[in-house]
Amino acid sequence: MRTYKDAKAMARSLRESLVARNVSLSHSECLEIVARQFGWSEWNSLSAALDIQAGRVTSPQTASVTFQSPIPVLRVMSMPEAKAFYADFLGFEFQWGFEPEAMYSSVVRGEITLHLDAGESKLSGGAGVLIRLTGLDALHADLASRSGRFSPSEITFTPWDSRVFHVTDPFGNGIRFWENNPPGVARPLEGPRR
Repeated sequence: MRTYKDAKAMARSLRESLVARNVSLSHSECLEIVARQFGWSEWNSLSAALDIQAGRVTSPQTASVTFQSPIPVLRVMSMPEAKAFYADFLGFEFQWGFEPEAMYSSVVRGEITLHLDAGESKLSGGAGVLIRLTGLDALHADLASRSGRFSPSEITFTPWDSRVFHVTDPFGNGIRFWENNPPGVARPLEGPRR
């Protein structure tokens, strides 16, 4: 049984079958038909996916950047209400940050981690995603160097020994890129309090 990996051979077979019936289509027209049969919008998209899968090209990523699983960031109105729902009802455990006045917390259950944001988040819209990675500086530099209407925020330190920057999509959804501080990098000390 043929799959989308056999798309070129299928296009050749289709063209040969059509020629036998006195229907003339070019090879590229047959490739387009086969791509649509497999749910792709056009041949170039399917061809690019085949090249990546076969290792002829690599998926675009910035050198020295390794992504980890994303963490959804959910807006909540108060941590006591969040505790009633996420911990008491759904069975999540607070990994860190649960205090009635807390503005940001992490809850886990099994392999699922959610972050709860009750503060004045810089992220707008109804949803946010936190993506942990290594190579935060390299990714930030890459995104900042691109011209266009999108740009990353500045990299800031968090109280949790990490650094973060964010971008916002055209729909108001925020994405935070977060990296634990490497050895030797720490949040700058603030001046003396007066």
